[in-house]
Amino acid sequence: MLVELRIQNFAIIEELSLELSPHLNIISGETGSGKSLVLDAFQLILGARPKTSYFRKGTDGWCIEALLSLADVPEQVRVLLPEQVREEEEILLHRTMNTAGRGKVYLNGQLATVQMLQQIATKMLALCTQGQQMHLHDPRYILSLVDDYVGCGELLARYEAQYRLWQEQERALQALLSEKEARVRKQAEIEFLLHELSELQPVAGLREELEGKVRRAHLFEETVAAIQSASGLLLDDTGVFALLNQLRRELNSIPEGARPSFDEQLGRAEEELSELERQLGSFQNEEELTTEELEEASHRLSELARLERKYKTDDAGLELLYEGAKRERDEFGAESGEQEIRARLEAAEQELLALGAELRKERVRGGASFEKDVKRELTDLGMKSVRLTLDFEHHEPREHGTETVKFLFSPNPGEELQLLQETASGGELSRVMLVLKKLFRDRSGVNILVFDEVDTGVSGAVAQAVGEKMSEISKFSQVVCITHLPQVACYAEKHFAISKESGRRTRSVLKVLEGDARIEELAKMVSGYEVTPAARESARELLSSKEMSAKPLGAAR
Repeated sequence: MLVELRIQNFAIIEELSLELSPHLNIISGETGSGKSLVLDAFQLILGARPKTSYFRKGTDGWCIEALLSLADVPEQVRVLLPEQVREEEEILLHRTMNTAGRGKVYLNGQLATVQMLQQIATKMLALCTQGQQMHLHDPRYILSLVDDYVGCGELLARYEAQYRLWQEQERALQALLSEKEARVRKQAEIEFLLHELSELQPVAGLREELEGKVRRAHLFEETVAAIQSASGLLLDDTGVFALLNQLRRELNSIPEGARPSFDEQLGRAEEELSELERQLGSFQNEEELTTEELEEASHRLSELARLERKYKTDDAGLELLYEGAKRERDEFGAESGEQEIRARLEAAEQELLALGAELRKERVRGGASFEKDVKRELTDLGMKSVRLTLDFEHHEPREHGTETVKFLFSPNPGEELQLLQETASGGELSRVMLVLKKLFRDRSGVNILVFDEVDTGVSGAVAQAVGEKMSEISKFSQVVCITHLPQVACYAEKHFAISKESGRRTRSVLKVLEGDARIEELAKMVSGYEVTPAARESARELLSSKEMSAKPLGAAR
């Protein structure tokens, strides 16, 4: 419940404090006295955007405080509150704004945000007035009322449990398929890696081996070329052996008597050169290296360099990659469990659809009675030509069923049925909310209702019916109602009157009315500006008839 609302320096309000009853609170007063400002203060507590007209001239800015009691807040609502106030028994909401336009929000004295303010206030307080985002705009809220009305809570709980089970199986299948897809990608990566490395067969030291082989191959080529050149110098027509023969001929041409003997030296030279020629030929035959072998070694060395750059490692690292890839490939097995999960998912879905169909049948069946009861109550409130229907739309399974519901509404004869929030006026919306709160006593946690315009366009017996229904609601919800009708105001447990005082400055004044003061206010509401004895008597009769018709506040719900 809202324990107290304090407003300071807010337009013509210098300071007001409303200490509220847990039941029906009525605010009355003449036009322009400040009633709408109280409503604006409630809107700001709900997180509305401030207006520049709220500043009171000559002040530093305005301040609004709301003290909320959480004593009776249900656990399902408490867990939705900000963590720092979730365990508290009271919350003080404090919102200020200075004339420079800088605003602050406090929760129990700690700085907070407007979003946190909204998170709290909207869970417990509803403004039933034109343009407000009431629960009537939420199809889920209407559906929950139908479920409560039909009494299918147990069936809904079974459906919701089955829906969670179905989701679990769906998530399990998606996880398995994602894992399978990842495994396929990984396996493709491994196969590609193995394909790249298998030809090379990398091992630690491979670079050194290949570079040595290529180096020796090039050295051998150079050696062979040198040997071939040397052999040519020995054996060519102009080579050493040819020159040696020419030398022998020249020496032999010397006359015999004058010719010294050089045969022995020439013979030794020929033998040495012949041995050299034999060794050169023998060396060329000992070492064989084909062109194909050299090309293969060069290709492997080039491929090794490419893979080292690609995988940013050396030949030893490539060996580790290769061996690891082979082990991973061997570990890949056939995926198991997919068929089992698909079977469980299908079974869960069939059960979910069966429960959804049963739930839909109950909702549609109860919807007709729901419409009749709401229409009957609205007729009591003067809406005799009202038409309404619940339009159920089927869809795939969702958390709360296989259908959504639209509240279609037509307040006047000849008008088409349209969405409630698109066709109903502020007063009509307020009366619909009033009826729903009376009939269904929703469990949304919103237990503070602020009504404005609920009595627009009504009087007499209809106005009294509005008061009676509001009084009935106040037995289980706190109600604040701004009204100009005495037939409504007479049901108040606490009656506040707002008026203007014009002295040095105009300001709003709030009084709690009791006894004769309350009779005087009701009489003024009956007769207008001039209060007559007859008006006072009418006021007394209203209070008397209200006391006779009202049930005790502790009556069972």
